[in-house]
Amino acid sequence: MQHLSSTAAAEAKLAAARQVLARGWRLVWTDDVEVPTGGPVHDELTKDGRALLIAPSPREGLRPDHMDAIEGFVATRGAGSGGGRPGPEGV
Repeated sequence: MQHLSSTAAAEAKLAAARQVLARGWRLVWTDDVEVPTGGPVHDELTKDGRALLIAPSPREGLRPDHMDAIEGFVATRGAGSGGGRPGPEGV
């Protein structure tokens, strides 16, 4: 298995997120380090409502309120939802 530097891993995760959205799919991205929580990249990914980005605390991980947000996001199918097709695993 190839080990990536933290910079390369961050770039790969962002590239994968962009690819999911470019294919017209919806995106749920949870990561305690790499998820953008504000700024231009966050705005780019969330601009049309097809992405839910969650950055949980590294100490606490995903909490019930995060799971509720994911459940609500998955349950809604708005414009640009990609026809409900599932995206790739592990993004």
